[in-house]
Amino acid sequence: MNDREAYIVLNMISGVGTARFRALLDEFGSAALIFEQSTDRLAAIKGISRKLADKIINWQNDIDLADELNTASRGGVEIITLGDEKYPEVLKGIYDPPLCLYVRGSLPDLSSSAIAVVGSRRMTTYGKKMARHLSESAVLAGWKVISGLAYGVDAVAHEVTVGAGGVTVAVL
Repeated sequence: MNDREAYIVLNMISGVGTARFRALLDEFGSAALIFEQSTDRLAAIKGISRKLADKIINWQNDIDLADELNTASRGGVEIITLGDEKYPEVLKGIYDPPLCLYVRGSLPDLSSSAIAVVGSRRMTTYGKKMARHLSESAVLAGWKVISGLAYGVDAVAHEVTVGAGGVTVAVL
C-alpha cells in the first residue's frame, strides 16, 4: 500500500479523524507505515483505542479500496488526499482538515477571495433575498462562492453564482 491509498483507507475508517491521523503520522512518519504496525503498537498511541487499532489493522474486513477507487473513477471524481500537492493550502491550515477531498469538476484556487453562503433549507423570503444578494455581490467582486449541497439557501447561492458567471464550490 502506498501513502495515497493509506490516506483514503484511513479516511474511510470511522473514528480516524485529523487529530488521530496526525498522532499516527507523527509516530510512524508516513501513512503507509501505519498499516505495517501491530495492534499493540497502534493502541499505544494516545487517542487510539485497541478497538480502533484493530479496525486499522483489519481494514480489509470492512473496506473495499479497489471498489472505492473504481466508483470514484466511474463518477468522474478525483480523490485528493491531505498528502497530495494538489490539496489546497488554505484547507491545510484549518483546525481539522479533511484527510481526503472528493472532487468532481475542477477545484478552483481557494487561496484568493471566497465567501461561504450557507443557511436553512426552509429559508424565509428574507433569507432567499440575502442569499441572492450576497452571492451575486461576491461574483461581481470576483469572489468564489462556497456552499453546501442542500436545498434552500445553499441551492440559491449556487444558482445565483452560476447564473452570474461566477465560480461556485459545493461541499458535501
